[in-house]
Amino acid sequence: MTTETQATETEPERKTETKTETETKTREEGDPPAKVEPYTCNGKKLSALRGPRGAKVTVRPSIVEPGQRFEVRVVGVSEARVNLAGVSDKPFGAEAKPDGNDAVASLTMPANAPCGNKLITVEGEISDQASIAVGTRP
Repeated sequence: MTTETQATETEPERKTETKTETETKTREEGDPPAKVEPYTCNGKKLSALRGPRGAKVTVRPSIVEPGQRFEVRVVGVSEARVNLAGVSDKPFGAEAKPDGNDAVASLTMPANAPCGNKLITVEGEISDQASIAVGTRP
């Protein structure tokens, strides 16, 4: 987009924007937009649970497939223990390592993890919770 500035003696300065050639071209019919299939659990669409804005614990990505890696970031602490519930009979977790002002733990969802939303608990300088969803793509 290009911006032009115009001003006269009687009017204040005003800006007008003109779209460039690449912004006005339409997508060719042979090149459809990429479509991403939603994650499913037992044949139903799976949605991730979202925490409150400004939460101390974030999970990226919020939905994973069994065997996929994910990251848990705890804001404003230097160490934390991250535990994942509902995926195994044995305790499953990791120690978060310092990353700037935060602590970060990288985990891999077990290959045999059942689908659905799972609870993540954080212990250490703070105690908090988050969630991650486990699903598959068709």
